[in-house]
Amino acid sequence: MIIFNPILDFEFVKEEAIPDIELYMDQVTSYLENQLSDLKIDPNEKILTKTMINNYVKNGLIDKPIKKKYKKTQIMQLIMLYQLKNILSINQIKELMETLKGDLISTEKIYSIYSSLYEEISRIIKEKMSEKSTSDSTAYPQTNYDGAKGTLRLILESDIKKRLALLKIKGY
Repeated sequence: MIIFNPILDFEFVKEEAIPDIELYMDQVTSYLENQLSDLKIDPNEKILTKTMINNYVKNGLIDKPIKKKYKKTQIMQLIMLYQLKNILSINQIKELMETLKGDLISTEKIYSIYSSLYEEISRIIKEKMSEKSTSDSTAYPQTNYDGAKGTLRLILESDIKKRLALLKIKGY
C-alpha cells in the first residue's frame, strides 16, 4: 500500500492561486519551481528554464510576453507544458493545443478542464495502486502497481494511452 506519493498527492495549481499580476521571467521560473516541485523525478531537475520558455514562445506554444512580462494565462500554458513535454514532442503539443483551442477557445477553459482531469486521474490511479491483488488474476485482473510488474504496467498503460491520444489529435 502506498502511504505517500508526492506525484499522486500533488494538488494541482488552481487558477485562483496563479498571480493576477504580470511577472518577469525570473519571477515566472521561481513561481513554477515552487508550485511544481513535487512533480520532479530528479531533485536537481529544473522545472522550466528561461531558454525553454523562450523556445516555447518562439514555437508559438505560449503567447508572447508583453514588455517581457507574463500574464496569468501564459503561466497556465507553462504549467500544462511542463507536464505535456514528458509525454509529447513539441510539435505534438502544438497540435494538441491547436485542437483544444479550436474546441474550447480560451486558455482559462482548457486549464480548468486540464486541472479537473489531472485531479480525477490522480485519484483513480491512487485508488488502483492501493488495491490488493487477487489470487484469481484471470477473473480479476491484477490492479496492484507494486514491484517490477507494477512499474511495467504503468509504462505500458502510458504508451497505449499516448498512442490513442495521438490518433485522436490527428483526427482518427
